Amino acid sequence: MMRRTNLFTVMNFYVATVSVAIFLSPSLAATVTFTPIGATTVDAGTDIVMVLSVTAVNLASFDAADIIIGSNDANDIAFTYDPAWTSAFSNTSTPLFDVGFYNQDVFVGGNNITSVGSTLVLGTITVNTTGMSGGLHQVVVDNAIDNFSRLALAGVTESLSGSGSFQVIAPLQSPAPLTGEAGFTKDRYISINPTTNGNQAAAIRVTRVGSMTNMFVDCTSLQDAGADGWYAKLHNPAVALPAPGDTAYYCDWSGVTSGLHIRGCSVVPGNIYNVAMTIDGVEFSAASPIPTTSPQSPPRAFGDTVGSLIGNIWTEPDGIVTTSDIVAAVRKFGLDPDAAIMARIDTEGDVPNAVISSGDILRGVRAFAGDDFGSGVTDCKLGQCIPPQAGACE
Repeated sequence: MMRRTNLFTVMNFYVATVSVAIFLSPSLAATVTFTPIGATTVDAGTDIVMVLSVTAVNLASFDAADIIIGSNDANDIAFTYDPAWTSAFSNTSTPLFDVGFYNQDVFVGGNNITSVGSTLVLGTITVNTTGMSGGLHQVVVDNAIDNFSRLALAGVTESLSGSGSFQVIAPLQSPAPLTGEAGFTKDRYISINPTTNGNQAAAIRVTRVGSMTNMFVDCTSLQDAGADGWYAKLHNPAVALPAPGDTAYYCDWSGVTSGLHIRGCSVVPGNIYNVAMTIDGVEFSAASPIPTTSPQSPPRAFGDTVGSLIGNIWTEPDGIVTTSDIVAAVRKFGLDPDAAIMARIDTEGDVPNAVISSGDILRGVRAFAGDDFGSGVTDCKLGQCIPPQAGACE
């Protein structure tokens, strides 16, 4: 990467005029206009092309220009001068890339004995969007950042600024299963790491294997439980996915950094749930299969939340309900520092409430006594929970 100090040897007016230059107020900055050629919302991998024009604001015209064009988001940029620029200037700067002010940038400019006018087309900037994250991005010229971008006329200079924005739609990756204790199978929750697409809102779809019903995570139920992670409910009864922007489904998951634990009346033991994401309701990521616990006997028994305590970690559920499951619930209720995370212990209710109470302990006791809490669950539909117990689905 070229060092910034090297720019002093190629600037078009700084070296020659530094002793007499008059710098105008930044509030009187000249402008760079970015005019898109083609779409400004593109799939990742599609180039963004913009034509740049330079206009003096306080100066009547200009005879020299030093300009740094850059982007902190782009992985690669290209620049070509417009014939109007190369024809107007007797000396045109060779584009110098990677000058160090942005992740990707280029130094361009030129000088002439006489004025070239007050407005001139500079050239074309092309941004390669391959590998860029989704969301809103910019290409900028900003004297406040580089302290180089200026126009000049007979030694009098004014700073130069402007920006062009564009939107990248990046393909969503599959939501990732969590690792460590947070990723252990659970009785009434499925746990994922939501993929993000820049600042674009995305919806999370959950489909139980063997079911035709798609359910979506309700963003309005999202809550931060600190060390226990983030929690949200499935929206029930299941309906068609609404348009992007409906906050009941679409939201920015970038702040969910410690895993998302999803609950719902149809999230029960002995099942696998395919979890996918979408930003438009049309295209979905590949689904990640997330299982719940798999009790050995009786089929789909509730209450198997942990295995055994080794060190300060409760191991994976072991397929049977034992006193360990009761002890784990008691310790979590008592805020024991060695307790399992809430998503592993919270089992009470048609839809677990993300709160550990005596009801969760009682549930473990009843499970240990052989109460199966229902022989199986299909889907949440028609306003009823089909086992573990009847009732309105949330």
